[in-house]
Amino acid sequence: MSKLNVSMSKEMEEVLEKAQREFGITKEQAFKRAFALLKVYTEEKSQNHTFRVYDENDKLIKIVE
Repeated sequence: MSKLNVSMSKEMEEVLEKAQREFGITKEQAFKRAFALLKVYTEEKSQNHTFRVYDENDKLIKIVE
């Protein structure tokens, strides 16, 4: 497994810290989740699919372009 040093804006650092607090996870876990979502998004976009986010009641929350 490789290691990665990342420089990020203050805004992105705050997003990362918020995810850590809300989900009780480490920075490493937060990055892994982010990359897992990026992988799904990239795969779907490469097939010309729309990436949509739904809540637990199947209500559309967001369409990610």
